[in-house]
Amino acid sequence: KNWQLNKPAVTANTVFERIKEVHNSLQPAVKNILAKGEVPVSMGGDCCMAIAVLSALQQNGISPIVLWLDAHGDFNTDEITISGFLAGMALAMISGRGDQQLLENAGAKNIPDTDIILSDARDLDPAEKELIESSRLHWFKNIRDVRSFNFNNRPLFIHFDVDYVAAQEFPAILFPVENGPRIPQIAD
Repeated sequence: KNWQLNKPAVTANTVFERIKEVHNSLQPAVKNILAKGEVPVSMGGDCCMAIAVLSALQQNGISPIVLWLDAHGDFNTDEITISGFLAGMALAMISGRGDQQLLENAGAKNIPDTDIILSDARDLDPAEKELIESSRLHWFKNIRDVRSFNFNNRPLFIHFDVDYVAAQEFPAILFPVENGPRIPQIAD
């Protein structure tokens, strides 16, 4: 594969503007890959990078089902977060909850809850769990259960956070969480 390194000059002063610079340089790369009829694969530094990829897909007329594979829900908002960690809010933002500045900066549209599948999410803050349970997104606690979802031949956007995998498989990840699926389960 011809991997392309996205390494923009990040010069802005605020966090949101710095992220916007990274997103603005990633989106054209995704669009170029789509224009060639290929499937884009993006490896990013945190879960907010999914917003840039989603925006590029949408700007190319693709309305995907989002499959979010993560040990964490990333479904916090400014009002309920314990840590204040922005990447822990990415899926909530994508669904239209919380601060929408990153989506607006990237030109992304919200995805309806019914078009979002959250698999696993075994490490949740209490209010985050309540928000997920009160939403209409599909929360599967086991990767095998994703097979039961009717995708209706819709395009699929897969967000895969390595902390999703059992911690013993990837001992050097930044936010390890016990009891995740093993690689053979995920591959199956």
